[in-house]
Amino acid sequence: MGCRRGVRAQRRHGELVDYSLTDLGQTLVEPIGVLTKWATRHGEAVVEAQEAR
Repeated sequence: MGCRRGVRAQRRHGELVDYSLTDLGQTLVEPIGVLTKWATRHGEAVVEAQEAR
């Protein structure tokens, strides 16, 4: 039995559940990767700016 809702798909195997990205969800892989790189590069500066308030 499977279930597709938006960006993820769900497939049950007894008590186990597998999750995967739908075609729509796959379109988020690149933008999320870009945001992850940005956060890695600038995360410390963001924390410093928040602590300076």
